Amino acid sequence: MNASIRELVIIGGGISGMCMALEAKKSGIDYVIIEASNNVGGVWNGAFNTSRLQTHWKNYKFNNYNNSNKLEFPFSGEILEYLNDFNKHNSFNICFNTRVIKCEYDKDRSIWNVETNNKSFQSKYLSVCSGYYSVPREIEGLSRFTGKIINYNKFSKIGLKNKKILIVGNGASCVDVLRYWKETGTIDEIASLDISYTRDKYFLNTFFARLISLFVNKYFLKFLKIIPRWFLIILIYSFCKFNGRIPDEKFSANNVVASGLITQLEKEGKIRYIKSPVACARGNLVLFTKGVVGEYDIIINKCGFNKNIDFLNIENVDKELGFNFCLIDSIPRCAFIGFAPSSNWTRVAEAQSKWWVGIVKGSIEIPDNNERILFYKKYLKNEGDNREFNDLTYESFEFVETLLKKCNV
Repeated sequence: MNASIRELVIIGGGISGMCMALEAKKSGIDYVIIEASNNVGGVWNGAFNTSRLQTHWKNYKFNNYNNSNKLEFPFSGEILEYLNDFNKHNSFNICFNTRVIKCEYDKDRSIWNVETNNKSFQSKYLSVCSGYYSVPREIEGLSRFTGKIINYNKFSKIGLKNKKILIVGNGASCVDVLRYWKETGTIDEIASLDISYTRDKYFLNTFFARLISLFVNKYFLKFLKIIPRWFLIILIYSFCKFNGRIPDEKFSANNVVASGLITQLEKEGKIRYIKSPVACARGNLVLFTKGVVGEYDIIINKCGFNKNIDFLNIENVDKELGFNFCLIDSIPRCAFIGFAPSSNWTRVAEAQSKWWVGIVKGSIEIPDNNERILFYKKYLKNEGDNREFNDLTYESFEFVETLLKKCNV
């Protein structure tokens, strides 16, 4: 049976979902959060207890909810405690263990129909706050592999002792696994460990990365934008050289990892680092495209996540996002909150939420064509950027201020 028609349905109970819910609640909007898991916190629920925030806490926490007991770079458990406290403090209306299957817009009635695994919802407006990190990309070529293929996280119960293991992917989630194994002594019990990757990463020293994050503000980022690019590259290359590896890749914000752990383990001979994707497999043998062969009991998928949103039939949300990094022209009365990566990500999600609440309440007008064109001209992608728009690395503070002015804040 369908529920009564609400003003707003929010999909996802992570940080961006709670940003959206807070603004809806403050404005008296009849809303509900739909969350697939049994807890708030999004990806932090599956993070290892050794995983830490790589950006400074001041740029990640909610703007008006402080906790003096938090470390500057808190561990996952502390972050989850903070997010649960925030949820209890605000008494958000959340339907847990509720997974969205399909969302359809009824043009005749101007209503969203949201179908889930256990009930249906109807609302005038929709906010998608589900993020990117829910459905791992499939590793091609492994249909005939007879070992186990998993996406390893803190809930994994599989035994690793004396196993031959391949990790596909060399990004931050791979580093999280390696750090957990190192700190628990698991890495010394593994028979062999290979890491396969397609693109090398800029592995920055953790101390250096955290030091930089202490100075993240609009003035510092503007300074980084105006100083010569060659100076920044030399600086970054110097730290990579210090860590023992300078990647043969063009530098971009997408291939930086705030840890030198992979380089360290390679130096110690504890991993084999293979720059080659998987070609095919038979039994326990895996052939890589450059002719390398390995034998494995377990393959761990850390090659990233899909950017598709199945319940809306979106193949790549990055390529679809338009005005204010949260609207898609072809999808009416729907905002995508928290999908624009930035140095000031939580502030961006909060500002987007305020702006979208203004749309829902009618105090802010839907942008006309001229306003959209001006936005697109300013934020069209740079050469080499694989997103439709820039990632707000430098502009995020200015963008937040612009959004809040529209909300008269």
